[in-house]
Amino acid sequence: MALADTAEQRALVEVGLEHGWFRAYVLYLDERAIAFWPGYAFRGTFFIGTPGYDPEYTEYRVGTYLQMRLTEHLCEDPAIHAVDYGFGDAEYKRRFGTRSWEESDVLAFAAAPRALAIHGARSTVVIAANAARAVLGRVGLLARVKQGWRRRLATRPVSS
Repeated sequence: MALADTAEQRALVEVGLEHGWFRAYVLYLDERAIAFWPGYAFRGTFFIGTPGYDPEYTEYRVGTYLQMRLTEHLCEDPAIHAVDYGFGDAEYKRRFGTRSWEESDVLAFAAAPRALAIHGARSTVVIAANAARAVLGRVGLLARVKQGWRRRLATRPVSS
């Protein structure tokens, strides 16, 4: 979740503010924040954080508008030479990114019965999730399912 109110998130922002790395771009409409995009400028690269916007303005693509303004600002900053969108897949990353690469985790399990059982259970869940993702992608529903989950998570109260 974008800028969740957790101890970890507060600590990251605090360190970023102390060193001058943290930036937050906010789009206002009639003095009401309707979209935001945080990130960190470090050693010539702006590391994009997770954006957020008021779902009431979805049809107006306020996140995309804010991204264009953010990009314009970063292009004018002589200290910034690159933008890093971070891990994960998102439509804006495909539209506006110029390079990407695949990364994956490597897991090692002991040759013990319990570890092998955990590996088997994990593999079953991963295979099922990948199959569901592939089917939803083929029928054109993957983006809608992701948006639904994001909306659902955004409406849940944040616990610290």
